[in-house]
Amino acid sequence: MEFILRTILGALGAMLALSLPSGAATLTGTGNPGSAMASATVETFSGVAAGDYSTLTLGNVTITGVDGTFTVGGDYADTYNNPGPQSVYNGFDYAPSTFRFDFASTVSAFAFLWGASDFNWTLTAYNASGTALDSLVIGPVYGSNAGDYFGIAAAGISYATLVASAGDFVFIDNFASTTVPTVPVPAALPLLLGALGGLAMLRRRRG
Repeated sequence: MEFILRTILGALGAMLALSLPSGAATLTGTGNPGSAMASATVETFSGVAAGDYSTLTLGNVTITGVDGTFTVGGDYADTYNNPGPQSVYNGFDYAPSTFRFDFASTVSAFAFLWGASDFNWTLTAYNASGTALDSLVIGPVYGSNAGDYFGIAAAGISYATLVASAGDFVFIDNFASTTVPTVPVPAALPLLLGALGGLAMLRRRRG
């Protein structure tokens, strides 16, 4: 009986450990970037006045063009991973070549739709001390309109930078973020099921 209790408690302990926030991870996929995280807030830029901005605050995130102004507008809506009606883009002058995303409250994950890129861009997330938590090289998506999104999940993300490797005209849309930690409970379920299976086998042997 003592062995059985140890097995069950061990499985439950593993489940609890796996449910705690884990290390950093990159987020990539197609579709709605908000679906990659729990309780996400998604900024679609639909209510923003069209025009040029050096900085723009929407909810918890402030977007800054580090080395130039960016545009909010409806150009190329419904193409290049921009579901419309508006998106952020940097224009044919390729500036800014560096974007910065500052979060008023630290987030555990963020991701955004990304379109029209012809070169690599590097996305890096940092904590409040300026320590890099994780980095992702976003390769070209060219004319894709499959809803390509990219992002990073990590505890305590304070800000992030997005830096071009070469002059590039790109779009950003549906910027999603969350403060809710990812809880990978399903990963622990096999451990619990294994423990319960062992319990059932022991009962059969004793019977």
